[in-house]
Amino acid sequence: MTQFLTPAAPAHAEIVVQRSRFLAHLAPAATETGARATIAQVRARHPQARHHCTAFIVGDRAEVARSNDDGEPSGTAGRPILEALQAADLGWAVCVVTRYFGGVLLGTGGLTRAYRDAAQAAIGACDLVRVRECVEVQVTASHADAALLQRLARQQGWAALDAAWTQSVTLRFAVVAADAEAALAQMVQAASGRAAPSVVGHRLMA
Repeated sequence: MTQFLTPAAPAHAEIVVQRSRFLAHLAPAATETGARATIAQVRARHPQARHHCTAFIVGDRAEVARSNDDGEPSGTAGRPILEALQAADLGWAVCVVTRYFGGVLLGTGGLTRAYRDAAQAAIGACDLVRVRECVEVQVTASHADAALLQRLARQQGWAALDAAWTQSVTLRFAVVAADAEAALAQMVQAASGRAAPSVVGHRLMA
């Protein structure tokens, strides 16, 4: 089952190594377009910085991983940032580490450590939420049974996606995929067999 952590909101951290400042910006991003927009925004905020090294993990299943050294020696910046994201089990995330050069050369080992440490500092400063694979369950019921099903959903922590109230009520919930079979049985039981819930889709949700 697909699941990973993602930033709940942007976070920032700064470390200083041999007078070079490394400013890390970590933000949520589900698509490559969103990740690149964040990178462009950070670049615009720091036009005098020498490097803006980046990594992101995006895509429908967080399957797309990219990194960029932005002029630093190959493999010393983008890759350690990406490795920090992967080690923290992050997805739908972009990290930009902006470097203001302090006049002292750090060497490849020093650069690798600095970029990784800056990314880890931003991860440590960030509130993370877990994204899990869910199924969308739809059920049509009477008004009375719909109220019972909504109460059950609140008790079980299912996400309410939609409710259409006419002569009957059609409800849609998101349920963690691993719990789907049990959830369907609970819905049938709550409505005393008068409702027939079914899985109508899949999605990733925090």
